[in-house]
Amino acid sequence: MSDRSPATSALPADAHGLAGDSARFPPYADVVRMEREAFASLDFRNPRIDEAAVKEAVTEFLDVCGAARRRQFRWFADVSSAREHIDPYKTVRAYWPLGAVNGALPLDAAWRAGISGFGWHHSPWSTSLHSADDFYFGEMLDYGRVWRYMTSGRLPRRSSQETACAAAAAPMLKAFVAGLFYLHIDREVVCVPRPSLWMAGGRLHREEGPALEWPTGECRYFWNGVHVPEFVVERPHEITPLEIRLEDNAERRRCMMERYGVARFLREVDAELVGEDDCGRLWRWVDLDAEDCCVLEVENGTREPDGTRRRYFLPVPPLMRSPRQAAAWTYGLSAEEYDVAVRT
Repeated sequence: MSDRSPATSALPADAHGLAGDSARFPPYADVVRMEREAFASLDFRNPRIDEAAVKEAVTEFLDVCGAARRRQFRWFADVSSAREHIDPYKTVRAYWPLGAVNGALPLDAAWRAGISGFGWHHSPWSTSLHSADDFYFGEMLDYGRVWRYMTSGRLPRRSSQETACAAAAAPMLKAFVAGLFYLHIDREVVCVPRPSLWMAGGRLHREEGPALEWPTGECRYFWNGVHVPEFVVERPHEITPLEIRLEDNAERRRCMMERYGVARFLREVDAELVGEDDCGRLWRWVDLDAEDCCVLEVENGTREPDGTRRRYFLPVPPLMRSPRQAAAWTYGLSAEEYDVAVRT
C-alpha cells in the first residue's frame, strides 16, 4: 500500500448513482476492480476524513438497500469515546472486501486491535460471497427486509446475491475512502474515523511508536503484524527472559524474543544445540511449564549492504530432531521430500 492519497471523487464514475433499477447496479467484478485501485492509492498514515462524503455514501447505501435514511450522523474521535454510545455487538467495519483481501489484511488486523479489550468480536475478512452478503445485509441492516426489497423485481434472477452485494459494497467503498473506519447504524449513524496506520512489508509495523493511532492519542502497537503490548515497542529494555517465557501467546512471545535478541535469549535460558548441518542450527530449551521449545537458526542467502548475512530464528515443533527436518517442516514437507525439492 502506498502513501498516495486520492480525494473521495477519485473513485471511478461507475461507483456513483447506484440506487434504482438493477440495470444501474455495478457488476461485481467492477466493484472488485474499484476496490483494488482504492486500497492501492490511499495514504494510510495520513487519513483524510471527509464527513460530508461519508454521509452521502452511507445514505446512498441505505437507499440501495431500501432502508430508511438517517438524519443524524454522530462522529466520535476514536473507539474508546464511541463505545459508551453504541451497541458493541452491532458495531462493524466500514467496509467488507469483495476481492482486495490480500492487500488489506493489515486493515483487518487494525480493526481487531481497535476493539481489543472491549470483548467485541469481529469475524476475519474473507472474500466469500456469503461473508459479504452476511455483512451488508445481516450485520449492518435487517437481513430479511433488505433482501425482500432488493429481490422484488429489482435484481435479475441469475447472480442476484452477487449483484446485491456489489450494489451495497460500492457506496460503502466510497465511505471507507472518505475516512470511515467503524460504523453503527441504528436510529442514527455512529461513525469513527480511520486512524493513522503504519505498515511495512504488507503488515502493521512500527519500531518507534504505535502502528495504529488516532489524533486523540488512543493507539495500538504492532511488531511485524502482531498486536503487542506497549512496552515491547516503546521500552524493549523492560523485556526479560522471564517475561518472554510467561507470555502465553506464541506470536507475541516470538516478537518479544526478537526485540530482546534471540541469540541472547538462547544463552540466558541455557538452550541446547541439538544439531547443526547445512540447513542451520537447531536449538532446544525447557520452558517454565516443563515443555520443550525449539527454534531453527538459519542464515539469509542474500548478503546485507554491509556484506553480512542476517540470521533468522524460526519457531518449530519440539519433536524436530535435526535442522534439516525442521527446515523441511517450515515448508510443510518431510525431510525426504525436502531433499528431493532441494536437489531439483
